[in-house]
Amino acid sequence: MGDKIKCNPVTFGGSTKEGSPYWTFKQKIKDSFNKKIDFDDEVELEIVVYLLKERIKPGKNDLDNFLKPIIDAIEGILFNSESQISSIYIKRIGVDLKDEEGIRVLSKIKDVYEND
Repeated sequence: MGDKIKCNPVTFGGSTKEGSPYWTFKQKIKDSFNKKIDFDDEVELEIVVYLLKERIKPGKNDLDNFLKPIIDAIEGILFNSESQISSIYIKRIGVDLKDEEGIRVLSKIKDVYEND
């Protein structure tokens, strides 16, 4: 899986303006990629969100709400359009220390010979 991106994961919601936590989270992800991959094939995504254990509570930081900022950040880098995403696997791992928070993203071209 790709290198861990150290950041403060935030969910979709609230301000998306420059300087907001959402914008900062997306920018940190974008800045971690040193080159753009340009292809039009379908992709499969694997995402791991490392979240401080004390932030994992009922009704707070739901895993699906992390997808929007992550996908928005990697669109145009790991794929050209969200419509290319054929599947997403997302997992949350609780961590003990704030500086252990972050994400990992792996994208792979969907096997065109795969039997569905």
